Amino acid sequence: HDYLTNVKDACESILADGLDLPDMWFYTHIYDDALVALEKYMAVYASIHNHEDMGLAMAAGFKRFAWCDSDNKIAPTRPRGKKADTWRASLPKMVVLNNEKFVVCPEIRRGRSEITCTGTKDSIACNLCVRGLANVLFPAH
Repeated sequence: HDYLTNVKDACESILADGLDLPDMWFYTHIYDDALVALEKYMAVYASIHNHEDMGLAMAAGFKRFAWCDSDNKIAPTRPRGKKADTWRASLPKMVVLNNEKFVVCPEIRRGRSEITCTGTKDSIACNLCVRGLANVLFPAH
């Protein structure tokens, strides 16, 4: 909790100086309301793997979720080589889990050569998680 207090204090100091905070985000498997309190400064995602995890995270106050499909319930694990392109093309753009919409990670679905979280000179910026725009589903990759 000391670390979280330091992060909060650093953010408050930047704001007190009249500056804007950069876009910030994180994923966590620790479902603690102290982490949820950082939503004032950044996008906070509960990293979940199933319905039970989502319930625990919701009970702690989380509003954004990053579902890791480690059990391959949405899609099989990404194959290597040229088969990966076919796998990407088979992924849905969005799924509904626990009555919540989840966008399938565009970087995984479209490929890093096309889109990345924050963009590069050679890729489009996704900004989905960066700005906390939606829940995200990460197929096993």
